[in-house]
Amino acid sequence: LYLLRYETMLADPTETLKDCFKYLDLEFTPDIMNYHMKDTDEKWLYGDPVNVYKKKGIDSTNDLQWINNLTDWQHWRLINDYLNYIGKDRFEILGYSFDDFSKILLEKLPSPTIEELEKNTTSLFEFFESTEEKEERVLKQVQDERDFLKEKNKHLISNINEIKTSRIYQFTQILAKPFQRIKS
Repeated sequence: LYLLRYETMLADPTETLKDCFKYLDLEFTPDIMNYHMKDTDEKWLYGDPVNVYKKKGIDSTNDLQWINNLTDWQHWRLINDYLNYIGKDRFEILGYSFDDFSKILLEKLPSPTIEELEKNTTSLFEFFESTEEKEERVLKQVQDERDFLKEKNKHLISNINEIKTSRIYQFTQILAKPFQRIKS
């Protein structure tokens, strides 16, 4: 298992990538660090397909950009949910302090405006009202399903009775009697 930390690569990209290439048993050549200088129309499929060609190598100016983005609710929630998904043990195995990151998240917790609160929240009355409506809808679905199954069952019983009264069924029963004795 090879642990490549983003911060380590930003601090010393050449040595970090040499070590990574060695681990992967690949040849490291200095031109790898100059990927941005290649005169080609070939574009990478993954990562940032635009900005990677505007930079002059690995750029450490955005290493803390994620903290600046925490003022946006969606970014904050994404980072918070991911941190909690990873969990303290795994996060610390990766070499980071779970408690420090949690503290940063709490400090950067966005404060919504009144307009955002009004637009994105539901009153308690509306919540319970919609919950009751959901319960009624589910109960109706269950009742409809039960009625459907009852009708289907009646239909199957009717079909079985028709089959049992048919001459073909009776004839197959007569033919099967000797084999039933053999089973016994």
